[in-house]
Amino acid sequence: MKIALDVLRACSPGAGKAGYYWYIYYIVSNLLKADSKNEYVLFANFIKGKHLETTREFFSLFPDASFRERISRIPPQVWRSLGLPIELAVGPVDVFHGMVDYVPPTRSAKRIVTLHDLAYRRIPHLLKKEWIQANEKITTASTKRAHHIIAVSEFTKREASAHLNLPPDKITVIHHGVDPLYRQLDNEELIAKALASYSVKKPYLLYIGTFWPHKNIDRLIEAYYRLRKQESIPHQLVLVGAKGWRFEGTFNRIHELGLEKVITCTGPVPQEDMPLLYAGADAFVFPSLHEGFGMPVLEAMASGVPVLTSNVCSLPEIADGAALLVDPTEVEQIAEGIFKIISDRSFADRLRESGKKRAAEFTWEKAAMATLGVYQKVCSSA
Repeated sequence: MKIALDVLRACSPGAGKAGYYWYIYYIVSNLLKADSKNEYVLFANFIKGKHLETTREFFSLFPDASFRERISRIPPQVWRSLGLPIELAVGPVDVFHGMVDYVPPTRSAKRIVTLHDLAYRRIPHLLKKEWIQANEKITTASTKRAHHIIAVSEFTKREASAHLNLPPDKITVIHHGVDPLYRQLDNEELIAKALASYSVKKPYLLYIGTFWPHKNIDRLIEAYYRLRKQESIPHQLVLVGAKGWRFEGTFNRIHELGLEKVITCTGPVPQEDMPLLYAGADAFVFPSLHEGFGMPVLEAMASGVPVLTSNVCSLPEIADGAALLVDPTEVEQIAEGIFKIISDRSFADRLRESGKKRAAEFTWEKAAMATLGVYQKVCSSA
């Protein structure tokens, strides 16, 4: 088979190395490493010169792999508006995999799309209007156009079936993996050095994720404020991630509650430092309102950190009994859950052990081979 992988969302300037980037990177790297029978084409199109630089940078991450590069200077929106078959850009292929929510028309190639979430249908009040409109047009059309859909969780599959009226047999669930980089660390010297570089001191609670409204950081801050006042917890709250839409409200709330000295916002952190930040935390707190998967929860469990997360969306599926689940709309539940973890050592230790066991079930090698299985299945069907 000739297989084209659309890696644009890993190459866009300013996109940052968040969930989409790592999904594309790990699936691509593991396919190229494990599959020598098929021919791969990495495809990206760009708007300005900066895109070319970041695309070349991404391609350079696979120096020992065999693949062809295809870079189109025609922007994605032009392809979408004209409805051109993507073979005009990538050449003849058997499979074209749109790795993030979009797959273009093809002449004869089988069309696969990975659906990461349906936030635009479920939580439109927490998203930009233009994002909702774009996804209604692009993502919805892609799921109808695709010969097969990869969903990143059973939750996302159910959402797609319910909200987009898609037959369940058109959707295959393939969970993300977790990099072996995320594991329980005990090198206190390295941990202390990393913490100092981000002005973090033990004890602390850790959150990782972009500052979007649906991440529910404001309620996390309210719960933390209550614990400082009512239980006098000594913990710092460390918020790791890029500034997203409406982040100003979160920073204003920190100021209103007088928490500037005990809440540290690090901004984005390089991957090599992430395991060290996880390692020093007393708890990982992730009370998100909506996730298609929830990669930080998996990373935290693999790192041996007790996890508190939400009892909604994909998060109970990913945690599967290995995290403390709370109602993310209830500040008191969030606060009580955090306090239980940091005050009950035996309970926290049980979460650590069950979390590591659960995380060990997820590997990127398994995800990549399951993805290859979808390509083979679709190409073998009439």
